[in-house]
Amino acid sequence: MRVELAFLQRDDAASDPYTPIGDGRRASWAADAFGDDFRTLAGVRARVIALPALREEKTGPRDDPAALAKDRQDLRALQRLH
Repeated sequence: MRVELAFLQRDDAASDPYTPIGDGRRASWAADAFGDDFRTLAGVRARVIALPALREEKTGPRDDPAALAKDRQDLRALQRLH
C-alpha cells in the first residue's frame, strides 16, 4: 500500500488548513475536507481527508501534465474504494 502525505498548516487552531506552496502562496482545502476521520500510523494519530473530498480534489484543473496524469491514476485507484 502506498501512503501519500501532504504538509498542512493553519494560522491558528480555529483557521482552515492550507498547503504552503512557496513564495508565501497557499493552496487552500475545502472547508469540509477534514471531517472526523482519523487514522494512526506508527503511533501517530492524525486527521485524514474524507474520501469524497479527496475524489473532488483529484478532479480539479491542473496546468501541469504530470500532475494531471497522477490525478487520473489516483482517481482510478479511488474508484475501487467504497
